[in-house]
Amino acid sequence: YPTMKLTTMQDIGGLRAILGNVKDVYKLTKDYQNNRRLLHELVDQKDYIQDPRSEDGYRGIHLIYRYKNKNVPDYNGLRLELQIRTKLQHKWATAVESMGTFLGQALKSRQGDQEWIDFFAITASAFAHREQRNPVPRFDHLNFDQTCTAVAEHERQLGALDRMSGLSIAANAISTPKGQARYYHLIVLHALEKQVEIISYDRESFEEATNDYGRYEARAAKGEKIEPVLVSAGPLKQLRQAYPNFFLDIRDFTKVVRDLIRKSNSNTKRNENR
Repeated sequence: YPTMKLTTMQDIGGLRAILGNVKDVYKLTKDYQNNRRLLHELVDQKDYIQDPRSEDGYRGIHLIYRYKNKNVPDYNGLRLELQIRTKLQHKWATAVESMGTFLGQALKSRQGDQEWIDFFAITASAFAHREQRNPVPRFDHLNFDQTCTAVAEHERQLGALDRMSGLSIAANAISTPKGQARYYHLIVLHALEKQVEIISYDRESFEEATNDYGRYEARAAKGEKIEPVLVSAGPLKQLRQAYPNFFLDIRDFTKVVRDLIRKSNSNTKRNENR
């Protein structure tokens, strides 16, 4: 978009922190809320752990800031959003995004086949029980065992695990600077081919990275089925851990779902033997 300026956009950036447990999530959240050295103005906050979204089960904490920096005043007033999640919450969100890409549906925006939205919502409620937090409101009448049974029923009706199996794909780094530390990564998900293209840049090559990113965005705007994103995440191993949805990698999610189904089957057998 040649006429678009960054200063006219509503959002300037997004950040994400992933921690081991809910206690650490709230500790970090409190640190940000009480940080007087942070220049940006906290204008809104949403606690989706305390109050999960009923429609789809999304959980996590969002802190929304208004950008404020006297050294770069042109961007003042734009929004920055910080998402803080546990690893379990991140596995769920990754699966939603990945399956949305695979199915060609905006599942994370609560658009698409209702059976998939319901499957992820009941799974999110089971994940909430595992973290000893509030379940998804539309399933709060179910205890943990009943929720596991509901997960198993939804999975069986949808065939979700079979459809998810083999979804993870390999990433091919087609261009990396030799002899230099990789700092920026341009990730391009080719949705139809289920392939990931990665171009890596050193710290001094930010302008080159943004120019390349702009070209891919222009192709996407013309209708090409690609999803580009420019990130800073260190080595490729860390990159994959931070952005698994761009690698369609939901193996960690399916492992947890299989555990929930095993628990449901175990509960059924125990009740039959009584």
